Amino acid sequence: IQPMIPSIGEQFPHVHFHLYFGSGEDLNRRVLARELDCAISSRRDIEPSLDFVNLHREEYVFVGSKELLDAKPVSDERDLSAHVLVDVGPELPLLYYLRQTPDSIDPRSFGAFQWRGTIAAIRNSVIAGEGLAVLPRYLVQEALAQGRIQSVWKGRTLVHDWFRLLYRTDDPRVAFFRSLGQAMQSHPLA
Repeated sequence: IQPMIPSIGEQFPHVHFHLYFGSGEDLNRRVLARELDCAISSRRDIEPSLDFVNLHREEYVFVGSKELLDAKPVSDERDLSAHVLVDVGPELPLLYYLRQTPDSIDPRSFGAFQWRGTIAAIRNSVIAGEGLAVLPRYLVQEALAQGRIQSVWKGRTLVHDWFRLLYRTDDPRVAFFRSLGQAMQSHPLA
């Protein structure tokens, strides 16, 4: 979001952009309570009184550090018992993108879990060799290209999702939010 604000600000000079960061549930709640005008989230379960504009397709990869995977290779689901799954919290929101594939993974296959609360913290844990995780490709593309991390199962496609601009369906600025969403679509994920 932050890198696109100067350009978006030029397109909408009458708007002041203030950023607030939170979890998907927190963002939904704050938009519903009118504490936030709108929010960007990739949360799948959207309240009926919220509407959205899809902004960017979000691709996911199942990754671990090269050193970890060299020491403890993963050729099938049984090998996951030697590994820690790093995710946001006990509801395993990122594992969802691996569990919804045709050859779904049972969370009980992992030897242990670590909760990190944010995707950036999960990425850092994976790069440090602390475990395996499902992460957005754009966030780890550089580390993948550098060989610091690698795909656990090459060639396996995970479920994708969307970043969405969320807003209340009864907000009188619905047309503005749709225009804002269209403007945001022209900025690539950074």
